Amino acid sequence: MNTLEARIQLRDVAQRGLELTRQIVARNRVEPDARTGLRALALEAREALVDAGYPGEATWRALQRASIGAETSNGDLDANFWSALSDDLASAIETLDSLLGPSRERDSDVRIIG
Repeated sequence: MNTLEARIQLRDVAQRGLELTRQIVARNRVEPDARTGLRALALEAREALVDAGYPGEATWRALQRASIGAETSNGDLDANFWSALSDDLASAIETLDSLLGPSRERDSDVRIIG
């Protein structure tokens, strides 16, 4: 996987993570499927991080925190924690979007270089 592909993948993973964290806040509890989903997203982010480089680290860090928060949640939902995670994921998405530019297609590299 190259850097562009990894950053696109991380951006998509961050978006799915953001949807899950917003779902957790809306339901006011961590469902088992959300817990499993966050764990899987954190693993997927970790694999893509190697190729995505430093700009992808915010996504991985936020998803790690979300996965740990979901695993350690004992029914008491800390809305501030989940809201902060949502903000962190939104910020990570913005960072990756700014690097990916208006086109998330592969040919954007050719236009910049060419």
